[in-house]
Amino acid sequence: MKKLFSLILVLGLLFGGTAYTKEVILHCKNHKVVGHYKYGGGTSTDPGNTELDKTFKINSANKTISYLSFDGSFFEIKNVKWSEGYISWKVGNITEEEINRIDLSYKSNLYLKGEDLFKKIETFGRCSIAKKVI
Repeated sequence: MKKLFSLILVLGLLFGGTAYTKEVILHCKNHKVVGHYKYGGGTSTDPGNTELDKTFKINSANKTISYLSFDGSFFEIKNVKWSEGYISWKVGNITEEEINRIDLSYKSNLYLKGEDLFKKIETFGRCSIAKKVI
């Protein structure tokens, strides 16, 4: 009886929800940057500025998202909101970021307080699932 219970427990853990937890690496390439002037109007840059590319590690089972820093390690993002369509978060009162879970688009709004020229800079990216090479 104990062996049967142990077998059921092991199989339950193996085939339970966390057994198939999959981390996904998303690489978001910069598509467009739009600067909104403080007194109206705006400016846009050409796509392809790789300095604005971002890489995220997402675990939907644990509802965690981390970003890849310049030193090559991932840092978890706190206070993330999950919905059917979006994953969104704020960094202080300055930046709002989101990933669209349907079309894998990325958007960042940087609010500039005390800046003479711009009030907001929007960054748009297109994400794709990346594979670890090594």
